[in-house]
Amino acid sequence: MTQNDKQHFDWQRLVENSFLSLYQDNTNNDSEKCGYDYVFRFKQANVYVLIQNEVFETKTPDIKKSLIRKKYHKVVNQLTKRHYKLQNKYQNELHIGKQPTRRLRQKDNCPTNYYIGLTSLAVSYQDKTYPIDYKLGSEFFREDFVLDLDNKDKTIQIFNASSMLSLLQELQTPIDFIEFINYYQSALMNFVEFEHEIELVNKYLQEGLFLDDVRNVEQQLVDAGFLEEINQKKAIAIDKRSQKQQKAHQKLLDSMQEYSRVWVKLLIKINQQLRGELGRKLLVKLDEQSMYTRMKIVAEVMDFVQQPIELQQQGYIRHQHSYHQFGQHFVLIFYGLNQQSQLNRAYIQQHHASILQDLAGNAQLENVEELFLLGFDMSHRTEQDEIDVQIDAYSLPLK
Repeated sequence: MTQNDKQHFDWQRLVENSFLSLYQDNTNNDSEKCGYDYVFRFKQANVYVLIQNEVFETKTPDIKKSLIRKKYHKVVNQLTKRHYKLQNKYQNELHIGKQPTRRLRQKDNCPTNYYIGLTSLAVSYQDKTYPIDYKLGSEFFREDFVLDLDNKDKTIQIFNASSMLSLLQELQTPIDFIEFINYYQSALMNFVEFEHEIELVNKYLQEGLFLDDVRNVEQQLVDAGFLEEINQKKAIAIDKRSQKQQKAHQKLLDSMQEYSRVWVKLLIKINQQLRGELGRKLLVKLDEQSMYTRMKIVAEVMDFVQQPIELQQQGYIRHQHSYHQFGQHFVLIFYGLNQQSQLNRAYIQQHHASILQDLAGNAQLENVEELFLLGFDMSHRTEQDEIDVQIDAYSLPLK
């Protein structure tokens, strides 16, 4: 890892505090990572990351913008040179993946390769280091540093430290993250104007392209008999939305991000129960779900308190699906508060394997690739007398 002696940004901490930690390739074999500082291996994508840190000293607190611009150009230039050097050295290993596409829909075992450069710039003044948050907007890539977009499968996309931190907070899942990387590259190739990366993240979310995937999945769910009709409307262009439609879309985004954070808290509880490599694989599959899918599942959990008392006592079952790509079906069992009910936690824990096998025999599930059974124990309370949700997770691959 190339860096200045004065390290001022903890990249590993950024990884550990986000979903990236689940997908980090921790091999010590440099050739396995093709010389890159970090490699993240998702289901349908490999993300190769280079880090470039720079700290320069100054004798005055007043730093000219032209100097900062010059320093940042140097950092990005060094990073890009390292990238293309590695591309030449490991060209056979790196070019077995697919070329990037706007949407992730591959179903085979050949992932897409993406390349990201992360930069941080800081100034040292009177023995103190101060980070510089330089905006990498379309102007920077048009005037200061022109990316080679002709070789789409080799292009490295540049982000600074603060923007990557915000990006991971806004896009909380691998799917949403990779979809944005595609969107970002498309914006650069089509000379879309933007002031900085986070502005583009907001634009990506506001456009709501993910809704097209949701609608496609819902059509397949209707065809399979899981839904009576398609619920999700097509994505509407921002400039064609009414004020009411814009408010509704913003409400949807707020719910997706809020409920996605709740989903992460549930995954932490699941992780405390799962053991071994099989447990880790199940955790990854649950983490891979898009923000929209997370919202739909968590909404069912939130709806528990609205159910009739009798239903809460005896327990009940709900069904959900992955809304990014058809094929993953979720059976949600809300354990009966009455310990003598048929849907009590102890019974489901003991017989979950046979329950999944019985469900797999359902003709409606013939096109489903994997079944997930999530059990929710709503009987525990916090000190604040709020429901402390306990969760069990099981899965059964069908294909």
